[in-house]
Amino acid sequence: MIENIFLSAVGLLFITFIWSLWHRNILARSLSTVRAMESLLQKDYWIRRDTIPYLLESYKAEKEPNDIWRKLVEARARFQQDENEIDELLRKFLQESQNVKNINFREAVKDITGLNIHIDEEKTEIRRSIESYNVLRKRFPYSLASAIFSFPEIS
Repeated sequence: MIENIFLSAVGLLFITFIWSLWHRNILARSLSTVRAMESLLQKDYWIRRDTIPYLLESYKAEKEPNDIWRKLVEARARFQQDENEIDELLRKFLQESQNVKNINFREAVKDITGLNIHIDEEKTEIRRSIESYNVLRKRFPYSLASAIFSFPEIS
């Protein structure tokens, strides 16, 4: 009788252990998806950052650089500091320079506009993935696994 209770307890512990590992793997997959999406967004930021000099030089070929042009050059030189600042400056610059007729400038504007749209879509997807991960992490069976295996909340 005691042997049966002991074996049942060991079996229950084993099943609980496997169950918690299964939930850990689901959380890990969700977290790695978020990290992969963040990595893709970072690559797009680098591509955009590499396209900005082409845009600025083609603008400079036709018009005299203005304050926003100079701020954009400085923000790009600082690189990783603040992508939001580059976003804002780039959008202002593109709005103010709509009358530039240089074909190279127009092509660069088209490329950067496409990248900006793609970046905005990726940001939205990342926000959804982060929200989904955080909700999953707080739900009952996953909350135990996230507490046991120290899965962080992502903001």
